Amino acid sequence: MSIEQKYGRSRTDAFMHTGQFRNMIQKGNAGSRESEASDGEYQMNSNRKKLLYVAEAMGGGVFTFLVGLCNELVDYYDIYVAYGIRTQTPDDFRKYFDDRVHLIRVRNFERSIDPRHDLGAFRELRKIADKVKPDL
Repeated sequence: MSIEQKYGRSRTDAFMHTGQFRNMIQKGNAGSRESEASDGEYQMNSNRKKLLYVAEAMGGGVFTFLVGLCNELVDYYDIYVAYGIRTQTPDDFRKYFDDRVHLIRVRNFERSIDPRHDLGAFRELRKIADKVKPDL
């Protein structure tokens, strides 16, 4: 019997809703949710740890995994996602994320190898990291 049949949800959802996962992330990370942010806003008034995820391919399995992970962890951490747009990225991808997840577009993320875009992406990520100052 698969997890989907047993629990009526995907493997990731079943894992996210177990007590094991919640216990794993609850170690001293309580904080306030005083600020909302949209694309390009990087500051949040909180004493919680900041996590910055970098997803060059915001589509398919990466997208599905990030949505589940970020929406669960946003109760315990300030979550930032630096992402690139691909043809597989849903047009309405923002609605899948909790409003408290900060989505920051990296305009130079490209699928093909191009030194100019690669250097541009590196610079953009460095600026994002300098503003966000992530703990992880």
